[in-house]
Amino acid sequence: MGIIYGLINIFVANWFFSSAKSVKKPGIKWAAIGGVTFLLFIFSGNIVVREIQTSIQSSNVEKLVEKGYVASKKSNQNMYRQTKSKEITFLAVFNDLFPLVLAMSVIVFIRAKFILGIGVIESMKKRAVQDKSLDI
Repeated sequence: MGIIYGLINIFVANWFFSSAKSVKKPGIKWAAIGGVTFLLFIFSGNIVVREIQTSIQSSNVEKLVEKGYVASKKSNQNMYRQTKSKEITFLAVFNDLFPLVLAMSVIVFIRAKFILGIGVIESMKKRAVQDKSLDI
């Protein structure tokens, strides 16, 4: 995901730069703010995911200890077979996408509120009206 986050970060910086230039604000400053904010919230999202994983794993270990599991090679293989399910697949997808969704939500808010000077909903409505006017 690192390469993907890097590419998205470049696109975010370019998006902030072009948005700032279109409303006559300093583009380089806003591109830097957008890039740094994106990275900070990716890291924050990863920290949240790590905390969620830790709490889930610790609760699972406590349940296993209560049931009498003793750490051995065979018990680890059994535990792996038992936990391979749809729940684990959902958690894997959540772990990958949550930091990106968090960072992009904050980026969209900052762009709409501080660069364009309007709310997020208004910026989406404005974009929808522009897209409709381009239809032939």
